[in-house]
Amino acid sequence: MKTETHTPGPWTWVENHPQNACVLIFANAEWGECNIATLHCAPSDDAKQDENGVWGDHPERRANARLIAAAPELLALVKLVHGSFGGGLTVTFSEQDVADFAAAIAKAEGRA
Repeated sequence: MKTETHTPGPWTWVENHPQNACVLIFANAEWGECNIATLHCAPSDDAKQDENGVWGDHPERRANARLIAAAPELLALVKLVHGSFGGGLTVTFSEQDVADFAAAIAKAEGRA
């Protein structure tokens, strides 16, 4: 079975929809721009449509977009820290922490 991999980073995000209805997360892969995800706005106290159908500010959506766009870098860091556990580096993590790192990597790579 071939191991699936994610689109290489870096990923970026942009909030440029004419009605402020969504945020795009994309990567500039070697084959061109690749849309990773589209986050839409849901009605909330912070985000409502005006009379022209334009959505208001949506800080939670931007925060989600930043977190998703950071995923390749976060995964790389988690792998780096996890890989150092057996390399003579003194760490103060518990056995549960080590298991949690491995689980996070597995989840990100679709193995969990």
